[in-house]
Amino acid sequence: MASILSIGVDKKALADRQRVLREAGFEVVSSGLDDSLDVLARSTRFRVAIFGPSVPEEARNRIAAKLIRSSPQIKIVMLYEGKIRKAEMANAVLASAVRPKDLVQTIRYLTESPAIEQQGEGQSA
Repeated sequence: MASILSIGVDKKALADRQRVLREAGFEVVSSGLDDSLDVLARSTRFRVAIFGPSVPEEARNRIAAKLIRSSPQIKIVMLYEGKIRKAEMANAVLASAVRPKDLVQTIRYLTESPAIEQQGEGQSA
């Protein structure tokens, strides 16, 4: 099953997201904005990175760009509260109050679509 990197500042929201995704069968690693995030990004190949709404926009864009540079196949999901100004790097943008089943469905879509799967594995579509 796909490896997911869940990034956030709110520890309860990170734990809730991790529980929902693990129950759906995904491998999930949660991280705050500390130095361990850089180590994780360099040492593990994640299929999807989820940014919680508590991640400041500047950090969100900087981290997303770094993840995409190191793993071009990674899919970016941004959760937001209110308005999100910059989401150009996102493959999906969802309200932070998204229902758990809708979050799971989005992650499945991003990781199981045949065209996405083939491109992520370096094969032609």
